[in-house]
Amino acid sequence: MAMFYLTHDDFINTLIALQGKGVKVRFLANRAMLEPAHLPLLERLARAGVEMYATTSPAGGKMHLKCAIVDDDTVITGAANWTRQSFEMNFEDALIIRSPPLVEHYREGFEKLLVASEPLSLSSSQEVSPSSSNERLTQSDLSRGLPSYVCRDVPLAMSFFNQGLEARTALIASLRAATGRVDIAMYFLDDPQVVATLEGISRAGQCRVRLLMDQVLLGPWYLPRIQKLWDAGVEVLCYRQDRAILHLKAAVVDEEFVWTGSANWSTGAFERNIEDMLCFKDATLALRYLTFMDDIAAQCQSFESFALASPDKEPAPTPEPPREPEPVRSRVGFELPMTGPREDFDAVCNPAPTFPFFEVEARVRYVPDDEYLPVLLKLISQAHQSILITMYVMSEQKSAQPHLECMLRSLEQAVRRGVYVYMVLFLPTSPEDRLDRAHSNWAEKLRARGIDVRLALPDTDLHEKMVVVDLCKALIGSHNWSEGAISGSRVYESSALIMLDRQEPRFADYVFSRPILSDMRTREHWEREAAVVRHIQAATGKDREAMLERLRQEPE
Repeated sequence: MAMFYLTHDDFINTLIALQGKGVKVRFLANRAMLEPAHLPLLERLARAGVEMYATTSPAGGKMHLKCAIVDDDTVITGAANWTRQSFEMNFEDALIIRSPPLVEHYREGFEKLLVASEPLSLSSSQEVSPSSSNERLTQSDLSRGLPSYVCRDVPLAMSFFNQGLEARTALIASLRAATGRVDIAMYFLDDPQVVATLEGISRAGQCRVRLLMDQVLLGPWYLPRIQKLWDAGVEVLCYRQDRAILHLKAAVVDEEFVWTGSANWSTGAFERNIEDMLCFKDATLALRYLTFMDDIAAQCQSFESFALASPDKEPAPTPEPPREPEPVRSRVGFELPMTGPREDFDAVCNPAPTFPFFEVEARVRYVPDDEYLPVLLKLISQAHQSILITMYVMSEQKSAQPHLECMLRSLEQAVRRGVYVYMVLFLPTSPEDRLDRAHSNWAEKLRARGIDVRLALPDTDLHEKMVVVDLCKALIGSHNWSEGAISGSRVYESSALIMLDRQEPRFADYVFSRPILSDMRTREHWEREAAVVRHIQAATGKDREAMLERLRQEPE
């Protein structure tokens, strides 16, 4: 077997049990498995007598296979690493294929890899037994995370084992031959040739193209490529979850051909990694994959909220004459300052301004973990004019909620007293970061409570944790508003309370100089602006200038 990641105890126990019964087991590992965290697993296998090898791609890539060859008639392969994450949380596929010709093809490739691999000499000084009572991996184990289907007599059209360039050529030919629809579920997608092919067939109206993607493709490197597909008319749906991922590398062409395997549709997979790809021609199997994709699509959101408006799409109806925006009224009756659309998108390309340091005479008190929350609450309760906050992390963990609610009640009481509360929250470069959704959620909640929350521009290095009260008291340090920091349960952080005899306006100058999103009227408005800003930051050269020119010409 060749496995990129193997951490699932049930699989490890099964391999150990098989080796103990006289079945010869050989394990080919990617070098990432040689990290200290994984060595105990490999040592268990080695002590059981499993032959261990490590390899890397000669082209400088990864050994990314997730396959096993069983006896002379079965190949197991797919997108799934043999981990609990894969089988219990992710969207994956794993195929058990009974085909002696395919076994012959895979074994030939496997033996070639072994010749170029390094045998691993790991500890074998003590006997080993399975770590739990489960010696065998049962069907019920497999079915916890992945739907299980049996398809008989499925014809295999093509197979590629460590043949990335040939696989890409065949894949592109298959896509170009499509006449009805192409459905894709893909973790990574950045290969220029494949992207151009999908863009071309969709723009030409040759067939309908649907792409289900993981939120990782919202990152700066991938975003311009996904935008191209969206502009060409590809239906793009994004799966966004904190702990689970869409890890498939599958496509269905014309409801008949199924492509799958370990290979993402990336340049690295095709040109540098050790991968496999398979293509089946079978309408029944295609229907199984399409049903699976439809289930995934129901849990996705449209790329529209992350996309730039496309110049190729139908123009929107002429809007009504603009009206004076109404101030946002919070539930406590306090009118937040008005915000509106950004007019200076050129400015988002500039680095955050460097603020000059300044010196003050003040009394300073050290604030450890267990004193942070009491000190903060007392500061807020004593505020008369203003509370200015910059914060890197504001947690949504359930365990943090009692402490956060206590703080929020105190801030809301300050607002009712007429204190102006202004807060800048960090916004990550990529919307795949969990803080993107968490801080957007907090912005929505806090603005409803009369707190003037602003989100920093993506890509702004806002890592500070500061609370300034009445411009004469400042709580500064390493305490985020997270469970561990504000509960006092861990002594890992520290802050300082700085107390001045007179107000220092430069505190306000600094806080208000932080680059922020302009349009905080509604969540839809600020998420839309954040999406545009991310596109600008991801673009370069002429592409960026063309994007900015379009934005300059768009009506307000």
